[in-house]
Amino acid sequence: MTDTKMTVDAGACRFTTKIHAVSEDGMTVTFTAETDCPSVKDLIASLGEVDGMDAVMSPMASNALMTKCGMLPHPACPVPCALVKACEVACDLGLKKEVTIKFE
Repeated sequence: MTDTKMTVDAGACRFTTKIHAVSEDGMTVTFTAETDCPSVKDLIASLGEVDGMDAVMSPMASNALMTKCGMLPHPACPVPCALVKACEVACDLGLKKEVTIKFE
């Protein structure tokens, strides 16, 4: 079982989301999250088990996880990207490596 935890600071909205992704078989991922964002709460509650290979390998336009993330009202929200990264690590398809966006 691979257990992955990460924290997302979404920026201007000031919502922080703590994501917990678990994969017991290296193929399906279950997410839980702590957040004050009502939209992210609804998203996480709607996910159920996620196909890790689809989430990591499918293009955004046909990716089931990204399609579900379409329910979020703000397209610049970093949570969808974080969910894919958490999926990668939980399925042992990627390394725990920080992702940053910096304004200069």
